[in-house]
Amino acid sequence: MPENAPRITRIRLDASADAVRADRLLRRLLPQIPLSHIHRMFRKGAIRVDGKKIGPAERLRAGQTLSLRLHPQDAAALD
Repeated sequence: MPENAPRITRIRLDASADAVRADRLLRRLLPQIPLSHIHRMFRKGAIRVDGKKIGPAERLRAGQTLSLRLHPQDAAALD
């Protein structure tokens, strides 16, 4: 896989994510990434829950799996 290829990161949501809006949770998880970029990721379908595209206002639940398609520079924010 090329170095600059997007990476899929999966996060199993725990009780702290229950009833939290998706955009607010991602803002917490990825503070180095501008909110405008996070919203662009939603529009492009790079953010999914249990395999389905979601919008930024989607309320999340514990036990769901959040999948993020991140470019290498964005993925570094999770490390």
